Amino acid sequence: MKIEQQLHIALSHLEKGDIESALEICQQILHQYPNCAIAYRILGHIREAQEQLTEAALAYTKAIELQPDDAAAYAHLAQLYQNSGWIDDAVLLYKTAIQLKENWTEIYYHLGESLYKQESFEEAISSYQQAISQNPQYVEAYLGLALTYNIQAQSDRAILILKQAINIAPNYTKFYNTLGCLLIENNQYSEAIEVFQQAINQKPDWAILHNNMGQAWLAQEKKERAISAYLHALELQPNLTVTLLNLGKLYQHHNQHKIAIDYFQKAIQQAPKNILAYSDCGYSFQKQGQFDRAIAYYQKAISLDPKFVEAYCQRLESMSISKTETDEWRLAQIACVRFLRKLQKFDTFSQSKQSSERLLLYDDWVQFHVHLGNALLKYSQPDQAARHYHQALQIQPQRVEIYIKLVSCLIQQKQWNSAIATCHFAKAIRKKNYPKNQGLTSEIDLLLGYIAEKQQHWETAINYYTKALQQSPSHNTVNLPKITESDLEFQPQTVIQFTKDYLTKDYREGFYTEICLSETTCFKPSSDSSQDCGGLECQRCLKQISKQLELINLGNGIYTNSLKKPVPVPEFKTFVAGIPNGRAWIVPQENDWMICKAIAILTPENQLLADISREYPGELPGCQGRSSENHQVFKQEKLNQEPPGRYQGPERLSPALRNPVSSCRLRIPSLRRSTGLLPVLCNPQK
Repeated sequence: MKIEQQLHIALSHLEKGDIESALEICQQILHQYPNCAIAYRILGHIREAQEQLTEAALAYTKAIELQPDDAAAYAHLAQLYQNSGWIDDAVLLYKTAIQLKENWTEIYYHLGESLYKQESFEEAISSYQQAISQNPQYVEAYLGLALTYNIQAQSDRAILILKQAINIAPNYTKFYNTLGCLLIENNQYSEAIEVFQQAINQKPDWAILHNNMGQAWLAQEKKERAISAYLHALELQPNLTVTLLNLGKLYQHHNQHKIAIDYFQKAIQQAPKNILAYSDCGYSFQKQGQFDRAIAYYQKAISLDPKFVEAYCQRLESMSISKTETDEWRLAQIACVRFLRKLQKFDTFSQSKQSSERLLLYDDWVQFHVHLGNALLKYSQPDQAARHYHQALQIQPQRVEIYIKLVSCLIQQKQWNSAIATCHFAKAIRKKNYPKNQGLTSEIDLLLGYIAEKQQHWETAINYYTKALQQSPSHNTVNLPKITESDLEFQPQTVIQFTKDYLTKDYREGFYTEICLSETTCFKPSSDSSQDCGGLECQRCLKQISKQLELINLGNGIYTNSLKKPVPVPEFKTFVAGIPNGRAWIVPQENDWMICKAIAILTPENQLLADISREYPGELPGCQGRSSENHQVFKQEKLNQEPPGRYQGPERLSPALRNPVSSCRLRIPSLRRSTGLLPVLCNPQK
């Protein structure tokens, strides 16, 4: 029998799954013809089927050694390396195969896959495009091309490619599934639902389609429809881990933690190394007050990948932190490291309920939440601070001083009824557990008096203030929250959007001179001004910005704009203005994270000049949802005429105002009312 016939028979057995027969024939060929390169290539296929990857690589390498121009051997070895995670070697082998056989469409596709994994996205796009140019019906290449454009933050282009691909291959269901996922990412939920339905009509038994349909319904906040879609997915594929996790997160989000835990535990059964499943399950146990079980799941999550936690702890432990540290953010980090270190060593089952190790672990857990809540409250994020105070109180519900902090958050959010209820609850706990500590009661009465004053319940306010002073005479009435007539004189009343309009109206004194410092390029603002501004994390504005850039993914979540396209900058006017008797209200920098986060420029008539006032976190370029009436200056009880911190010059102020859009320098020494001009060199946002 000729060698060609033997090789054909070996391949036939391999295709039928008869590996032993294929191996026997291949070994006979190599015994007779030890330099047969094709036989070594087939042997490589056989070893791969046997999952003997090292032997397969050796066989492919031998085939290349015997026949250096065998493109197929290079391609199969490249595929083996790619599947094993040796991406750089795979890329080199694929490129060699293409040099040997330039018209091999499939290799261009696989090279694109390897380049994508290598995060060489521009080259990946070129490879996919080459595959499509050689064979416009090669459907997998369209998918790869669309996903590469999407990761390059060019979602519109990716969506367009998939729609074109559907016209070419309307029965290829993967196109619809990928298109639906990209539409969800692009907030086009209704269209995504239509696309998923088309896919389900084609392939109703594909569970992942029903899972993704659930994601689209959930994005539209249609909980029941989302649950129905998820459950349908599980009927088709009961071990679908992603759907189990999605259901767990949905119920967790709606505080149905018992049901959530059930789904998380089922996910863990299917994927015992899924860190997210352990972490989320631990959180739901924590919310149920089952702290020991929560700790056990957190420990498991850390043990699956301890490198991150270890690196975090080592970095903070290497920093020099004073024993008298007062920075709340630093104190939160210190408490977090202490908690993580104790958590890793803690034996949940061998410790009694009142063991010192357990109490110390829980105390560090509480301290982390309290200090982080303090930092967030100081940073004017009372809603986030309240969440951390709630978590601390869930662990140690007898801590009256934490209730007092929580009340401060509720007051800032003007949740008066919740604040009053929390105060009375805290008083009851104080009376039961700390009967001799009148200081805590006086603090609570002080807060109740303040709430009553804000609600204009004057007699109630006076009663509470009187009680506070009787219980703790050290409280000075000067420190009680109040607004005097002199304070109201300095309170801003209205907003003027543009400084030029203020100075030119009625021929006011002062000056306004435009200067040219920089060029601007076209920048399209967000078209939707009906929604509130989401700040620096506003997804609507971020997507609008990404559409106007030509982003290049450098890997690891880092992007740069292509040098071929200039960065668009909103059009603005640069000017110098002098405002007689104007004032500046400034929040001073306190530490390396609590920067100078707000500046308000006020006219003598107590009007806020919006185009030269700043606050952080502010809005992104082009945002149309931000209202100057929400500036922090309007949320103040009173504006101090004396500065809380001395302003020592432009260099002290400018770091707080550095952003990609604007900077501002004020030439004034303090916050008090100026007797002369308030000159402003400004590069405004609008």
